Amino acid sequence: MIFMELYGKNVGLALTGSFCTYEKAFQTLEELKNAGANLYPILSDAAQRISSRFGTPKDYLDRVTAITDGPVLMAAKAHLRTGKPLVIAVSTNDGLGMNLKNIGLLFNSKSIYFVPFGQDNWVKKPNSLVARLDLLKPTLEHALEHKQYQPVLISYPEAPSRKES
Repeated sequence: MIFMELYGKNVGLALTGSFCTYEKAFQTLEELKNAGANLYPILSDAAQRISSRFGTPKDYLDRVTAITDGPVLMAAKAHLRTGKPLVIAVSTNDGLGMNLKNIGLLFNSKSIYFVPFGQDNWVKKPNSLVARLDLLKPTLEHALEHKQYQPVLISYPEAPSRKES
């Protein structure tokens, strides 16, 4: 199957408070840029204000060239109003806890697609879910055809094995 190219397509990438995923997100931004996509990074209030062991807001802002004025949620809502596909890359320590209901509701929403995700460390963080950002590009290509890239639930490569637990 041949998927639509990303060249010339507008892609918004929202960074929230999950700082541990930023390095992979920046690598993904580079890949999308090299594929010819028009990038629109969106930083949440947390990303713009909180320093962590992963960097400072200045570090993050320096790595992206364009920033919108609004928060991530407003950008997503505005995008959905136009009927275009919205791709979500989950990164949460509570994905299998209180957030599971919200994730489930989004799966039933029109025009919302997920980057495949899984438990990154079920031993130390049993409710944590993290998207496989290396699968963002094919997920975007499928979403442009209004299809969900499969499988959505996957094993995470860095997850501990049963023998390690």
